[in-house]
Amino acid sequence: MTYKVQALSVPGTLDQAVALYRDNFKTIFLIALTVYIPVEVIRALVAAANAGPITPFKWGMSTREVLEWYSSLTHARSTGNRYFTWVMILFILPFTNAAVVHLVSNAYMNTPVSTSESLRRSIARLPSLIWANLLFTVALFGCGIGAFIVAGLMIVFLGPFGYFAVLPAVLVFAYIVMRFSLLNSAIMIEEKRGMKALTRSAELMAGNYLEQMLLILILLAPRLLLFLFIISEKFVPMLALRAALQASMEGILITFSACTFVVFYYSCRCKREHFDLSLLADNAGANVSTGSDLDSPPKIIPPGPSSNPSHPL
Repeated sequence: MTYKVQALSVPGTLDQAVALYRDNFKTIFLIALTVYIPVEVIRALVAAANAGPITPFKWGMSTREVLEWYSSLTHARSTGNRYFTWVMILFILPFTNAAVVHLVSNAYMNTPVSTSESLRRSIARLPSLIWANLLFTVALFGCGIGAFIVAGLMIVFLGPFGYFAVLPAVLVFAYIVMRFSLLNSAIMIEEKRGMKALTRSAELMAGNYLEQMLLILILLAPRLLLFLFIISEKFVPMLALRAALQASMEGILITFSACTFVVFYYSCRCKREHFDLSLLADNAGANVSTGSDLDSPPKIIPPGPSSNPSHPL
């Protein structure tokens, strides 16, 4: 299938992402099944073995009941995670994302690759992935979390007026996430490293923050629903099966998000660098170089009298 490689709107980006994900679902999901899902199942089983009961969610709950429900849910999800959190942040998620980026990018350029080839490519780029994502994590926690700490101190010292500092803290956190959201694409597609990958992401994001924010909000909606309405024991009583289903659903959402940001990455390049025109020119040159006229030897015209009577020899 031929896809649209051009500057796209938010609906256009989602349309191309859905088409890519649908056409390459087996190979993309196999990446999640190989890397992300097994680790997430183990994490869920460890958390379930150490967590207390989860307060059931009911519509019409009071504020106090909602807080108790949320506390029990987050405790159940975080218990036993101290050995998994940094592994997931610095290794599993970037590795899964990078493999999907490589696979989807090649499919988008009509040069499909296999799952095993994408995983091998991610392994080859793993040091760059770990280092760049570590820098991103430092920036996120240093600036984003720092802004929330400042907002908390202002609430303590200024009372209700301090809550006005929460919005800037949220904006700072969101800005850092969006600014470096194309980090893995820069590493896997352009082979950037470290700070150069972060800088490249920031360059491509210039002028595209609104589209990025809308995409993030759209992609977060199903993940929030999955977080709120976890699979009930009534429907799936077996813990291992319940954890596998939950991890599979999360794997699908994570890989689809990676697929969407590959399309968004190329859209940003088309807006900033006219990548679509360069690609069109390259394809036209390739068609000319492989034309049938070049399959035969060139015709040699022997010297002779000029056909133009005004310029005799």
